[in-house]
Amino acid sequence: MRSKILSLINPLRNEGLAVILAASLALNVLLAWQLKRSRPAVLQMHGLAVGEAVPEFRAREVIPGASDVIEQIRYSDAPKGTLIYYFSPNCRWCQKNAANFAALAARVGREYRVVSYTPDVDGLPKYLLAAHHEAPVFTDDGADIRKTLKLTGTPETLLVSKSGRVVRNWEGAYIPGTQQEIESYFGVRLPGLASWQSTTDFERAGF
Repeated sequence: MRSKILSLINPLRNEGLAVILAASLALNVLLAWQLKRSRPAVLQMHGLAVGEAVPEFRAREVIPGASDVIEQIRYSDAPKGTLIYYFSPNCRWCQKNAANFAALAARVGREYRVVSYTPDVDGLPKYLLAAHHEAPVFTDDGADIRKTLKLTGTPETLLVSKSGRVVRNWEGAYIPGTQQEIESYFGVRLPGLASWQSTTDFERAGF
């Protein structure tokens, strides 16, 4: 009797395993297809590469205490090239990096055109004051400049040649390795990142 029952159960067990294996295989195929399909979207997150063409763009210059001015950013107008700094007033890493960028802009401003860009003007006046930010500040004038320049996140520093091609693209704040590379390239010395405890100018400003 027992052997008869087992003879009935075993085929059912084998069929069950076959169904599980088939389902597992189908799931793996589906996951592989979804991964392959999502790969281009992931690649689009990378910023512009060295040598890549950078589109010129139209932007609105934000001038505290005065009317905004619409300007076309042309790379051929710059002496050696254009340095574009992408930031946001409420970005904590931008606040930590503020002294670095202020020093860099002051030191290279005669040789390069320095342009800072933010899509977010909320809190901008108090940020500029706390950051001792003196470089011209631009924001969007209709088109999304982030997409035009393929910017990935704040802060980001893009150096563009007079012919409109990427010379360097430093993504993120100027951590030690990045800071040394920027100092070496421009022949400057930067103060380094502020510690989380020493961003008191921003705390006083209400950030």
